[in-house]
Amino acid sequence: MVNLELYRTFIAIYREGTISKAAISVDITQPAASQQLASLEKILKIKLFERTPRKMVPTNLGHELYTKISDSFDWIAHVSEDFTKADKKQTLFTIGVPLEFYQDKLIQKVQDFPFRLSLIYGTTAALARKFHEAKIDAMIATHKITMPSVTHHPIFSESFWLVAPANMEIPSNLSRSWIIKQKWISYDAKLSIIRKYFQATYNIKPAIAPTLISPNLHAILKSVEEGLGISVLPDYLCENSLKERKIILLDKPNPPITNQLYFVYKTNHRESLLVKSILKIF
Repeated sequence: MVNLELYRTFIAIYREGTISKAAISVDITQPAASQQLASLEKILKIKLFERTPRKMVPTNLGHELYTKISDSFDWIAHVSEDFTKADKKQTLFTIGVPLEFYQDKLIQKVQDFPFRLSLIYGTTAALARKFHEAKIDAMIATHKITMPSVTHHPIFSESFWLVAPANMEIPSNLSRSWIIKQKWISYDAKLSIIRKYFQATYNIKPAIAPTLISPNLHAILKSVEEGLGISVLPDYLCENSLKERKIILLDKPNPPITNQLYFVYKTNHRESLLVKSILKIF
């Protein structure tokens, strides 16, 4: 009888590049993964990988075997998922997401999801901890996270603009020194977004003590509208307020200052309903 687990482990090693990462993806120990690979090579009487200090490099026969069997295994996983989740509307997935991105982008798309959704809000760092602890199924991150056996799929690119209250008196010559002297509203004490703007625009670290720190971009936008100070915010967040003349645009850098958002999920979940549905809408 064919032991399909041996082939499953082989596919994981081929895709992950190392036995340790493959063992994690198929939920077995590293020695067990090594033993299964050795058993498969003994059964087939061929060498499937060249062992190097950093990576398992497939041999020509390893490439050939993977090409012949990988699609079949992916299809089995897909069919199995369809049977175990026959009533997809009852399936509940938990996803971590920045609150502002959900309110401005994702909320328009969730009605198309063929499952129930539980949302966890937070920063990328906080959500990454929950993801590592398997408390959420996937997450949307504002930067790549360091974690084995995960896939980062780019889904959205945001640009940053410098904005001010609509009634603010702006000098005709908008200088760097004038900008620095203004009251600033920051997302955090580290000036994460503001520092990104100054480094890209002026190649300096800003000597700014923010008047207000608010870990919510919508609250920052509202504070700018109310005249509490200036700030750097994502373009998609500012567009309506600019059209309604609640704020004014001080600077729209060219080339733009951009940041990539990623959909992050376990690599071995690439065929899951959640992953396929998220990737389909972005």
